[in-house]
Amino acid sequence: MKFSSKQVIIDTVTFQKPARLARDLWVLPGAGKKFASALRRLQEQFPSDFAGDGFQDLMGGLRLFEAGSFTDPWGCGWENQTPGILGQVRHFPLNDWDNLKNYKAPLHLIGEGFERVRQTLAATRDKFHLGIIPSLFHRMCWLREPSLIFTDFYTNPAELMALRDIVHDFNMRHLKELLKYDHECVFIGDDWGTQTQLFIRPEMWREFFKPCYAEYFRLGREAGKLVFFHSDGNIIEIIEDLIEIGVHALNCQVACMGVEELGRRFAGRLCFWGELDRQHLLPMGTPEEILAAARKNLAHLSTPDGGYIMQAEINADVPPENLEAVFRAYQL
Repeated sequence: MKFSSKQVIIDTVTFQKPARLARDLWVLPGAGKKFASALRRLQEQFPSDFAGDGFQDLMGGLRLFEAGSFTDPWGCGWENQTPGILGQVRHFPLNDWDNLKNYKAPLHLIGEGFERVRQTLAATRDKFHLGIIPSLFHRMCWLREPSLIFTDFYTNPAELMALRDIVHDFNMRHLKELLKYDHECVFIGDDWGTQTQLFIRPEMWREFFKPCYAEYFRLGREAGKLVFFHSDGNIIEIIEDLIEIGVHALNCQVACMGVEELGRRFAGRLCFWGELDRQHLLPMGTPEEILAAARKNLAHLSTPDGGYIMQAEINADVPPENLEAVFRAYQL
């Protein structure tokens, strides 16, 4: 029986007994250049179940991975000395709160960048597509230095809430444009954890940010979309919240939270969208260790009805034999 990549992902995320193991691969630009021929060969045999939607990211996109300096439409000044990985913000336009009262988000870009989306979705109709909502907390930390923001939770909560509202309003406007198209899901990514805990107390996250995510996800679900979320770090304290506000699939660093504990508490309640440990295992482990980790993830995070997407992110520091091992994991 013929089945599409789109159906495999939908069945996996909704626990409808997918026909095979779902698969996804994220490749950073530096790794894409380094492993170009190997990736072509391997992806012909095991293509990702996901496809890009053709949206032109006017906020910087791949430009942020190139060497040199760049100012994005929000006025954030970027610098990159290591092509192939994301640059760093060096100019934060709202480091001085006095600038907030006259600050304007780039609302003129709402609705822009979608010119090729409908055609791309039609051309890749058998694939699963992420409808991407711009990051909320990331953007705040690009507008105002993170060290200041973490202090603002205690010293300037009103100003911080006003900054949040500027970014949230932009994201809501973008989402309403996004929902005019036939993506299978809405997706947002924000990094919320260190290796051991959240950046902020869970109570603060719930006060400042959970309502915004809940609003995005409500609109997405009302439009018939699945909801995908990404965060780096140890976020185990808010996974219950993410389930509560409607997340179907979560991409997170399972290795730093304990695969067994994640499985015990959350397997079958949301879909785990990877991942194979990209900090230690992929660059420094052996192929055998990668396959063992993949089997462990499946054993603890999936169910007989689905609930696990085999996913990895490839950086340029991954040895070629470990890249091959990731593709072998797709066959488990």
